Amino acid sequence: MGLMDKIKDAFDGDDDKPATSTTDAPVDQAPEASAEETPAPPDGGATASDSPAVQDILEAQRDTTGGASASASPAVQDILAATEEREAEEAREERKAERQEAREERREEREQERKEQERREAAAERREAQQQQTYTVKSGDTLGEIAARYGVNYMDIARLNNIENPDLIFPGQVFKIPKH
Repeated sequence: MGLMDKIKDAFDGDDDKPATSTTDAPVDQAPEASAEETPAPPDGGATASDSPAVQDILEAQRDTTGGASASASPAVQDILAATEEREAEEAREERKAERQEAREERREEREQERKEQERREAAAERREAQQQQTYTVKSGDTLGEIAARYGVNYMDIARLNNIENPDLIFPGQVFKIPKH
C-alpha cells in the first residue's frame, strides 16, 4: 500500500471532522513534504499534505524504527493499525481465492479424466461390437449348429451370452457371435 493510499484512507469518512495533531508545529506551519510524496492538485487547491493528520502519517513514515513512533498520535496509530488489518484481510482473501482456483482446477482435471474414461469405454464397446455379430435363434437350431455356421466354438458363444446350459436355447433369443 502506497503513501497516497494511506493518506486517502486517513481522510475517508472524516471530511467534516477537523484533523488533530500531536506535533508541536501549528497547523499553518506543517513540516515540508517533498513533491514526490504529495503532488500538487491541478486546481491549485490545498493538498492532502496540508492536513496535520497527514503530517503525522508522514512523520511516522520517516521514523527509522519502521513503524509508528511512540510520539505518533493515536489517530495515526489507529490508521496504521487499520491499514495493517486491511492488508491482512486482503492477504486472507487472496489465499481464499487461490484455494478456490485450485479446487476449480482439480474439478476440471477430474472432469477431463471422467471424459477420457468415457471415451475409452466407448472405444472398447465399438471394438467389441466390431468383433461380434448377432444371430436370432430359429426353431430347431442348436448352439453347436450356430457355432459351426460362424466357425466358432459353441462354448465361446455360451460364455459371451452368459448361457448356463448350452443345450437349452429358445427360438427368438438373440445371441452375440464372436468374430475370430
